[in-house]
Amino acid sequence: PIAIKHGVHPIIYHTLHSHNHSSFVPNDTFMSISSNFQIISGPNMAGKSTYIKQVAILCILAHTGCFVPCQFASFRLVERVMSRLGTSDVIESNSSSFMREMKDMCYILQNATERSIMIIVDELGRATSNNDGSSIACAIAEYLICSPSFTLFVSHFPESIKRKDEFYNKRRGLFFVLLWY
Repeated sequence: PIAIKHGVHPIIYHTLHSHNHSSFVPNDTFMSISSNFQIISGPNMAGKSTYIKQVAILCILAHTGCFVPCQFASFRLVERVMSRLGTSDVIESNSSSFMREMKDMCYILQNATERSIMIIVDELGRATSNNDGSSIACAIAEYLICSPSFTLFVSHFPESIKRKDEFYNKRRGLFFVLLWY
């Protein structure tokens, strides 16, 4: 399992403290085989993206033998961290934001094997219509729930939250993290 108590994003925490701001709230994380897929939802600017990046960074720090800024941490071996973050067109390769999202997720889905992998996905489906985006996000979420990878999945789509009972009946458990400030 992955367990983090009072973990902080090291870069943001350092930046805030160097400017005499101490408003960063430490976060707890727990992921296990029975809760390998977590949907994070909440309002804009609630810290969803920061949270999933923090978990990935702390995992990498632990695996490289560095200090992990938290009260307690325990990590399973992770072969690699794969992510789908941000939206941007790539003019050089004539790729739209939607095409980039789909290419990134195609790579992640093809490489989410039995080996230990951590996947972070931020706002999948933003680069298309709401109906298409929510359908794609739900389909990919359903696939990742059945994979052995640990996945943190940020979503604004209410459909993904409404369908939690359908997701929960899959082979593995489902855990929701709702960030409301």
